[in-house]
Amino acid sequence: MQCLHCGKELNTGLGLCVECSHARDSASAPPETAEESARFSFSDMLLSPKVKFASGALILLIVLYTVKSLFGVASVSGRSFRLPPGVTVSETPLQEPTSKARWTYKGFNFVPKASYHIRARVVLAARHGRVMGDMDLLAPVDLSVVWGKLSDTALLKHYSFTHSYRIVFPASNNPPMSWKEFGPLFANMHVIPANAAARKTLLSLGTDDIVTLDGYLVNVYSEDGASWEGSLTRDDHGCEVMWVESAVIQ
Repeated sequence: MQCLHCGKELNTGLGLCVECSHARDSASAPPETAEESARFSFSDMLLSPKVKFASGALILLIVLYTVKSLFGVASVSGRSFRLPPGVTVSETPLQEPTSKARWTYKGFNFVPKASYHIRARVVLAARHGRVMGDMDLLAPVDLSVVWGKLSDTALLKHYSFTHSYRIVFPASNNPPMSWKEFGPLFANMHVIPANAAARKTLLSLGTDDIVTLDGYLVNVYSEDGASWEGSLTRDDHGCEVMWVESAVIQ
């Protein structure tokens, strides 16, 4: 009789394998069934370093995809800007006082703070679905835009822009201007289309588009107490909330 453990001749008198001292009862034990063998092999496979690494990588990809899907993570680098060098938008946004009365739209209360006209170059357009609340349905797009000397590709190519749920993070390894210069030439706007035509145009915008928007800077309040109170200056870190009545791509 052969030892099933090492394959050598089994000493049946001693009941032990002379090579590996494996007990005869164990050596003579019936082999595992195919089901048991498969189960053991599958467990070993799951515990192997390669599979554990692959499983971890897959989980990370799923998490990243979920975050991107839910929170609208998007980014552009300097290589994304394709317009020829030169200032593409020379004028600055025009903001003026308004006497327009408050209004209600889709169950939200709008308080106009100023009339607003802006012509700008789009660096990033981030689209949103119903994510954190009904306000996301009001403003389906965030627009990160620049104007003045920052609308020159020669400067803009030094920057990247990353958008993560309503917040934009400009970055540069070699900034050609200080933040004090950069800030007044850049805005991240939560844009609320006032009509179907404006909505269609806003949803079609992309990097390098030159767009003209007319409407109002507003504060928005919901019946459950939520609010959006936008910036009224280009010199801060806040985002504008704009009610867009007209949107025209150049």
